[in-house]
Amino acid sequence: MAGAGLVATDRRSSGAQLDDQGIELRGAARIREIANDDMNVTLVSFNRQVLMVGTVGSEADKRRAEEVLR
Repeated sequence: MAGAGLVATDRRSSGAQLDDQGIELRGAARIREIANDDMNVTLVSFNRQVLMVGTVGSEADKRRAEEVLR
């Protein structure tokens, strides 16, 4: 029931919360497809905006991660 409390106190609509969760799940799956040992990337979505946080081994890895999220 902890998740239900978060929904009640979150300022986003339930639709926005579901959209954000879907964005995070789909984005994480895409990152896993291209990930290598030098990539440690986490995604956070809020109000349908995505923040990518983490480390990559090179500028090329960074560009590739950005591209798959677009």
